[in-house]
Amino acid sequence: MTGIPTPNLVKDPVTGIEIDCDQAMATLFTFIDAELDVHELEEMRGHLDDCPECLYEEELGRKLKGVIQRTCVERAPDQLRERVISRLTELRQVKSA
Repeated sequence: MTGIPTPNLVKDPVTGIEIDCDQAMATLFTFIDAELDVHELEEMRGHLDDCPECLYEEELGRKLKGVIQRTCVERAPDQLRERVISRLTELRQVKSA
């Protein structure tokens, strides 16, 4: 196994939802960060259940995120944090509208 997924198209037998490896990899870190909506989350979980290559990449992504969290201990300045949080809130409101 190379660790690089091939463009498989995996269909969840229960939901009938299809997602290919390219789509899965494009949303991998959004999935890891729990930023997908319920429908997208179901699609990704179904794909990972049926695709060992993408599941491997998801595990690597989680490990990488953990390493980054443990080693990056600097805190962003309060003013920057406030601007980022404000912008994210605006974007979520636009997305939900």
